[in-house]
Amino acid sequence: MASASTAVRSDPVTYDIDFSVVVTPPYHTKTLKVWLPLPPSDDGQDVTAGELSAFPTAVKPKVAKEPVHGNTFAYFEFDHPEGAQIIRHRFRVKAWQLRWNVEPSRVTAVKD
Repeated sequence: MASASTAVRSDPVTYDIDFSVVVTPPYHTKTLKVWLPLPPSDDGQDVTAGELSAFPTAVKPKVAKEPVHGNTFAYFEFDHPEGAQIIRHRFRVKAWQLRWNVEPSRVTAVKD
């Protein structure tokens, strides 16, 4: 990824993330709709796509990017869910320490 910032990246660390969400719909829910935001890659982190799953009802999500801000979401739709639904997102993140090397003499104080 080409860097748009002036920060210097160093000391990368890789994390394996296992993120779970439990959603309990009200009794006799006809349709449960869940939007799960997905983390982006940027100058400070590189996100490797992983696996999205649901349990006990196996639902395949639709993944889409919204046009205004470019955020990515996974959309799950459960038909007549019975009890709690677990949504699991497993992925990998490589994150860097960002050093901005700001010159104190170039910092301007804001008065208003």
